[in-house]
Amino acid sequence: MDGVYETSTILAEATPAGVGAVSILRLSGPKAFRFAFALTGLLALPVALRQLAWLSVAGERIDRALVLFFPNPASFTGEDVVEFHLHGNPLIVQKVICACLGLGAELARAGEFSERAFLNGKLALPEAEAIMELISARSDLGLKAALRSLGGELSLELLALSDMAMGLKLQQQVCLDFPLESEGQELGLQGLRLSLMELQKRLERLALAARNQALLRRGLRVTLCGRPNAGKSSLFNALLSYDRALVSPLAGTTRDYLQEEILLEGFPVQLTDTAGIWDESESATEQEGMVRAKRAIGAADLVLYIYDASLGLTGEEQALLDELGCLEKTFLVANKSDLSGIDSGVLSVSAKTGAGLEELRGVLVSRFFGDQIPLGEECAVNARQAILVEAALGFTRECLDEPDEARQHFLLEQIVASLNTLRFGGESGGGHREDAEIFRSFCLGK
Repeated sequence: MDGVYETSTILAEATPAGVGAVSILRLSGPKAFRFAFALTGLLALPVALRQLAWLSVAGERIDRALVLFFPNPASFTGEDVVEFHLHGNPLIVQKVICACLGLGAELARAGEFSERAFLNGKLALPEAEAIMELISARSDLGLKAALRSLGGELSLELLALSDMAMGLKLQQQVCLDFPLESEGQELGLQGLRLSLMELQKRLERLALAARNQALLRRGLRVTLCGRPNAGKSSLFNALLSYDRALVSPLAGTTRDYLQEEILLEGFPVQLTDTAGIWDESESATEQEGMVRAKRAIGAADLVLYIYDASLGLTGEEQALLDELGCLEKTFLVANKSDLSGIDSGVLSVSAKTGAGLEELRGVLVSRFFGDQIPLGEECAVNARQAILVEAALGFTRECLDEPDEARQHFLLEQIVASLNTLRFGGESGGGHREDAEIFRSFCLGK
């Protein structure tokens, strides 16, 4: 543990800034109790480790607060921790912060409480990282995945993979150091290969979980596009279940794009409604709207090309799709089926009557993850972890194809190193200040 943690006591607001019923200030460090005694006038820890008390500075009362004491090591950080549960007035919060700073406390960096919990052995690194996933989850599925990681499931899987990789490394070392007769050597190498294939399979599952979690974090980006008056805005409103976009029988009503987010079966989906794309317009505003529409199409994960079912998909529109260069991620939707009936071969919907909307929502859900995701059964794998999983997976695949035993041994060492960094952080593992950057993306006060 670094020396700074032996002397500094940090504080931060643990609740969002602003007016509310309660604001919580958190102190952690060797002088946390001393500062609390100075503000409350208490002489010792209360028996129940909590006390409703007046907070005062130089005889001036600041607030009447609930003060909670968490003696080390039975606290979140593993240090002495105090929480002041204040009335949620920013003026009160600022006065208490200033009082603590005057006593010698230091403002905490973002994520420093979780960092200290990690460095003091209170949290394994995957559990510490899962805290931020839990806070930032945007869907029920994201919450479930974060809770699984926070509960230790990811750590257990990484431990099993690390043990497997270490066993393979030792097994391969034995084959190198003590060559057996040809038949025994062949059996040993065959067993090594089978174990490597099992390791690859489990790493691929983690890599898939990482890709799925990345989608859950940012949401599936779906752009509605097509020619003017195809009913894009009407369909946009119908998917949202409220009137967000202005709808008019006149072509070209939408001049800019609109974005809204919906949840479909727990998946966050960002819908973008765009201006109609056509060549005849000479309006500078409409031209700019088309430029922005094409930009939204380029950024989309899935493009819904909306056309009027009564007119069919014209050759001009097919040429437009070729020009946009998005055919591989485009799904054709024939709108206004209430006026023209079903257009065979594509999904027909009616924004007016709601026909076909549930099927369209099903398309969006299936395009989110395809058929690969075991819904609700994954752990949260963040961006840092995903890079290391992909690295270990790459080394494993290379190892399977590597005939040279010395090179194979080197690759096995790299797999072990990647998995240890996943579990412990840093290059050597074990929780050091070099891992502090991991916590910089955390909330202040967490």
